[in-house]
Amino acid sequence: MLSWLERKVAATLFASPPTSTAEEALQNFITSETLKPNSWSVNQLYIAKCYIQMSQFEEAADWFDKAYHNSHLDEEEQEVQKEIRDSYEKYKSYLKRKAE
Repeated sequence: MLSWLERKVAATLFASPPTSTAEEALQNFITSETLKPNSWSVNQLYIAKCYIQMSQFEEAADWFDKAYHNSHLDEEEQEVQKEIRDSYEKYKSYLKRKAE
């Protein structure tokens, strides 16, 4: 989501600022994940952020969990790990409890 200032700057530079919904972004990130599962932890991070924007914290926690435990990280994605770790710690209480 763009802040008020970002929208004003974008409106000045463009005819109108780019628009999209969290639902649209989520669909694109899910499509990417479906095409190449567990390849980009940053994609999983943004899926979780979309769910947070939509107040679906349990789903967000599931995606933070996937990103947190994703062992397929290249050097670029290691930079994302701090944000993933912090978000995972914040939202892990929403994780679905597995039947034992």
